[in-house]
Amino acid sequence: MFVINCPYCGVRDHQEFKAGGEAHIERPKQPTELSDDEWAEYLFMRKNIKGVQFERWIHAHGSISQIERLLCFFS
Repeated sequence: MFVINCPYCGVRDHQEFKAGGEAHIERPKQPTELSDDEWAEYLFMRKNIKGVQFERWIHAHGSISQIERLLCFFS
């Protein structure tokens, strides 16, 4: 279990949130011009690095706000 600090509701259990995936993913400017492989790359492929990365979380059982969280993975 871990906690996330919601700017509106305060510190809450992570089970109230839904993971939104890796942060800072830029949507293609012309998605209709992408090949199927390029579109699949945008939708599904993430870095999943060992170390520090940013993720988006949505407070689904509260304020519905989107939160960016810095996480550290070392396993």
